[in-house]
Amino acid sequence: MSSQMSTHIINAPVEYYPSDNGSEFYDDLSKYPSILFKQTGVKCACGSHAVHNNRYSFHHQHCKTKKHITFLQQLSANRPSIIKQSIDRESDIKELRIINKRQELKIIKYERKIRELERLAEENEELRAENEQLQEHLQEENARTSKANKNQEANLKKAEEFAMGFLATRGYDFGE
Repeated sequence: MSSQMSTHIINAPVEYYPSDNGSEFYDDLSKYPSILFKQTGVKCACGSHAVHNNRYSFHHQHCKTKKHITFLQQLSANRPSIIKQSIDRESDIKELRIINKRQELKIIKYERKIRELERLAEENEELRAENEQLQEHLQEENARTSKANKNQEANLKKAEEFAMGFLATRGYDFGE
């Protein structure tokens, strides 16, 4: 009996974070639709471990808890520090995006170089095979030419001997 493994995607709850009106933090659920609560749930950044699945109970119950109210007050009190951190992080993000873009361009450059080297390696392999075949052909031609030369040398020697014999019969003496 084989065991089947179930593969389900589980959505993590969305983190709720209050809005900033320029002077303090306040609860604003307009960015968190009811369907989001129902589908994935919402977890508040105040430190509560509860996952809320109902927008209205979240607003009318959770947002009225002492823990949540204290959280809003602390955020508002620390607003200048939070804003400074946010600006610093934006600057860091901008710098990291620039670095990331440079790295992406380097990767593209290296990928092109790899493709060119692969193309050159294939071309080199083709030239190597062509060179081996040419060398084999030249060796065969050299062997054939050497054999033909030997045959011609033998024929030339026979022709010289014949010519010498013929001329000797006609009375020519070469004094060898």
